[in-house]
Amino acid sequence: MATDPAGSSGFLIELAADHRSYVFPVRHWDNLLLGEKDDRCYISGLTADQVNSVEIRSIPFTRIFEVRDGWLCNPGGLVPQSKYPDITSWNRLHEVLRVEKPSMNHNYFGMGAKLKYQLVPSAEEQEAVASLVHLDKLQHYIHTAPAVRLRHLQWLILKMTETFALVVGTPLLPLPGKAFWLYKNMLLPTGFKPAYPALTDWLVETLEITDEEILLWPDTDSLLRLEKENFRQLSISSYRQTISA
Repeated sequence: MATDPAGSSGFLIELAADHRSYVFPVRHWDNLLLGEKDDRCYISGLTADQVNSVEIRSIPFTRIFEVRDGWLCNPGGLVPQSKYPDITSWNRLHEVLRVEKPSMNHNYFGMGAKLKYQLVPSAEEQEAVASLVHLDKLQHYIHTAPAVRLRHLQWLILKMTETFALVVGTPLLPLPGKAFWLYKNMLLPTGFKPAYPALTDWLVETLEITDEEILLWPDTDSLLRLEKENFRQLSISSYRQTISA
C-alpha cells in the first residue's frame, strides 16, 4: 500500500473499474499509483509527458484530469470539475496488475486435454502500428490535420456496438483509442500476447486465412477477419466517399 503524493498537483486518469486491464500497457511505469472507489478506477502520478504519450492516449474509455490544489480540472481548463477522489488505499500499478504465469504439472500428460487460443497480458514492449478510434473523433481530426500527416495511414470502418475506424500505420494519430501491435498477420491489443504462440500457424490454417487478409482482436475474447483490399488511404476525400457510400 502507498500514499498518493500527487493529491495536490499532477495528472489523474479515471475509468470504470472493470476496464482497468486496459491500463496494462503502462504497468511498468513505476511512478503510477492505482486507487478504486465504488465502480471507478483512478491512476495517479502521471507526468505531463506521460499524459501526452501514445500509450496513455491509446487507452479507451478514460477521462484525464489535471490536479490543482485537490481539485480535478480538464487539462488547461479553469473551472474545477470535482474534488480529488477520497481514496485511502493506493497501490503501485505494477503490483495490482500482475503478470501471472500458468502453473504446470510436468508429471501429467493429458492426451485428451484441449488448448484454447487466447490472449494473455504481456510485460514486453510492443510497437503500436494501428489504433481503433471513434468515427466522430476521426472526422474532426482529418478536417484539421495537414494532408502529409495522413498520407502514410490506411483506414477501415468497423461497425460494432458503436461505429469505429481502424487506422493502420505510423505514427499513430493523437486521438483517444485502443492501440494494436502486429504479430504475424494478426493485430493484437498492446499489452497482450498469445498464450500459446506455437498455435498461431494452426489458427491461421484452420481459419484458412490468406495473405490478403488480416485478423483483428478488438479485445481478448473476439476476432474479426478483415480483407486488406478494403483498406483505403486516409484522407478527407476517402472519408467523404466512404461515408456517402
